[in-house]
Amino acid sequence: MSPCPACGCEEVYVADTAEGGKTVACPRCGMSGPESVDGDAKEAKNAWEFLHGKMCRKCSRHLLRRIKELKAEIERLKGEEHDCDSRNPEKDAG
Repeated sequence: MSPCPACGCEEVYVADTAEGGKTVACPRCGMSGPESVDGDAKEAKNAWEFLHGKMCRKCSRHLLRRIKELKAEIERLKGEEHDCDSRNPEKDAG
């Protein structure tokens, strides 16, 4: 499982909840993930991975860098004339 997105602790574990479900919890900071209400540990782990992807600073920085790269690529492509542009008479007329 991914480490805790709040404190980076890698010793996260699946815990039972008072309502009979499962959740992933961090022993260092006490953060816990979304609860699997039917007691399914796999569902709790999947929810933790989703939460980690949304919150982790390292993952977020990687995503932000990739978005910037894609935006730069789009701008570069906007400046180029493509073969499909030269074959489109509507573009020349407009």
